[in-house]
Formats: sequence, structure tokens, C-alpha cells
Amino acid sequence: MTDSITPYDPRYKQAFYDLNIYWLEKFFTVEPEHVALLSDPEAAILKDGGEVFFALENGRAVGTVAMKSYGNGVFELTKLGVDPGAQGGGYGRKLCERVIESFNEKGGTKLFLETHTKLEAAMALYEKLGFTLAKNPLGDIYEGTDCYMEWRRENIAADIKSIEICPAKSVADQAAVKDIFQDFIDFLPIDLGFQDIAVEMANFPEGFEILLLAKQGGKPIGAVGLKAHDADVCEMKRLFVREEAQGTGAGRILCEQLIEDARALGYKTMLLDSLKRLEAAVALYRKLGFEEIKPYNFNPEADVIYMKIAL
Repeated sequence: MTDSITPYDPRYKQAFYDLNIYWLEKFFTVEPEHVALLSDPEAAILKDGGEVFFALENGRAVGTVAMKSYGNGVFELTKLGVDPGAQGGGYGRKLCERVIESFNEKGGTKLFLETHTKLEAAMALYEKLGFTLAKNPLGDIYEGTDCYMEWRRENIAADIKSIEICPAKSVADQAAVKDIFQDFIDFLPIDLGFQDIAVEMANFPEGFEILLLAKQGGKPIGAVGLKAHDADVCEMKRLFVREEAQGTGAGRILCEQLIEDARALGYKTMLLDSLKRLEAAVALYRKLGFEEIKPYNFNPEADVIYMKIAL
């Protein structure tokens, strides 16, 4: 299975309508302004500087979200909908994270949303992503909503402060890393058999020079490993943050700590490989200073990206 988050494409215009109408009809009353917006996102969203994103699963749109512009850097996260058959795949979170990323790229000053407290799963997601309940300065935009939330950067910062990164040296911590690495293997849209992954996991932690474990409130949420190529070159392996902690910054601080530890060991270069379809991961690596390079190992996938950073 392959999945990705992609910007607006007219091919998925009907999906934008269908995915949202389904949830509106299930939980609320469909209002005329809903139909007008959903029928013509080009005029209602894109024309004024907004965005529409789709979550694709094997080329099919299974989720969507919009970011509506009100001018002066004010944006609304709106029209989030995920196919019921794709629930549990993390698409809602990925779509919201893409909106937050776009908001920051545009230098936005305020990002808000309106929702209803009966949508408990959605409320929990928004809170994890840094949205906080507030009073709507514009008044209610939609009937059928009972709460207004604004995104706060400081909420993300608070999440980061609560994350602990530690070397996995105890039997318990190594077992936690192994479990997270298995989650990563299960998450990947490809089979890692070509890397002899079964042998690696059977002999774990053999072959890893460094193992780092991220914890939040004492609970393991992410991990990463380091393997040596030679005296000067090492490789980052198996970076993964569990779904409930994605968006907290755990992935970034795991990478930053691994880079610092590798530098302290005297390595001059760190390598990694990933898949271009894992857009959030690749974007993180670029922000950390990794640059694309020629292949340094075998991988049968067509969209593999190889990267390095000088230490």
C-alpha cells in the first residue's frame, strides 16, 4: 500500500465533496454554504489564497482538508473528512499537520477551526496538534458548531519539553526500541526483506552502535538507531515516532541527539535513506541539513532518496 498527502488536484474534486458531505449528513445539518463551498473549492478556497489537500491511498483520495484564507495572515482549518474505511490510518492527523506546515510557510498570524464537542476523537486530535479552546472574535461562522480553537506554537513547545531522550542500554529500554522498530517495519508501505530485516530483528540489538529511545510521561513513543560504515561514516536507521506522539517534535529531537552523539564519537558523515513518499520525514531531514546524494546501497523501490549530512 502506498499513501501520500498531495495538494489540490481537479481529479479529486468530487472526493472533496463526497468525503465532507458524508460526515456533515452523519453528524450535522447540511447548510447551503456547505454545498456551495464543497461544490466549487477553486472559487471558495483556492482563489483567495487558501489550500486544499488530499490523502491518497493507492492513488485514491481517502481524506481531505482545506485551509481557508481570511486575509491578513488569518486562516481556518476546515472541511476535514476521512473515508470511514480508512479510519485508523492516521490520515486525519497527517492532513492537519500539512495545513499547519502550510500556515507556517505562508507566515500566517492566526490559524483557527470550529468544531463540535461531540466529535471527541477530532477534539483530541486538535488538542494534540496544539489547538486550544478560545472565544471566537468573528462570531460563529457555522451553525452546528459549539467550540472555536486556535493553534498555539507554545503548546507544541510544551510537548517538546515533556519528551525525554535516553540511550537504550537496559534490557527494558532495548525491548521498547525493538517494539518501536517493529512498528516502523509494519508502518512502511514496502517489504524490507531485501535488507534481511528478519535476521536483524532476530539478532537485535546486534549491529547498532547507538540506540536512542524517546519517552513522554515515561511511555516509549519513538526511537532511532545508528550503524557504523567505517571509522568516518555512520548511518541513521529506523527513525520512527508512534502515531499518538507524531507532531510533538519527538522525531526532530531524536535526530538532533543522534547527530550530536555521532559527532562525539568522531564520525565525519552521517547517511540515511528514506522514501520520497514519506514527505514529512524527508522534509525533516532537509530542515536538519541533510542533502540528497547518489545511492550508497541497494533498494528496489523507485522513489528511494539517499541523503547525508557533514558532522
